[in-house]
Amino acid sequence: MNQVGIKETKEMLEAVNVLVVYLIEKFKDGVQASDFIEMYSKLMVDPEFKSKLMLAYENANQIPAEIKDVDLAEAVALISLQVNFLPKVIEAIKKE
Repeated sequence: MNQVGIKETKEMLEAVNVLVVYLIEKFKDGVQASDFIEMYSKLMVDPEFKSKLMLAYENANQIPAEIKDVDLAEAVALISLQVNFLPKVIEAIKKE
């Protein structure tokens, strides 16, 4: 059996984390309509932000097959990716 890999799953996880950090920073003072307008603007003018979100979306339909085929090394890689984002999430929460 050929191994599928976790490329799309990693891209989705990274995009979700980037989005979570952004939303934490924006929603810290409460959720306002302007937050969504700013997020749309960021998506249009920030190529790195847009690229991460688009990469995650492009082949998202492959994620179920990747998850079904995850081995121990891939699980460790996904957990490591998530752990590496924790300081960014904590920093976003602490920002005033």
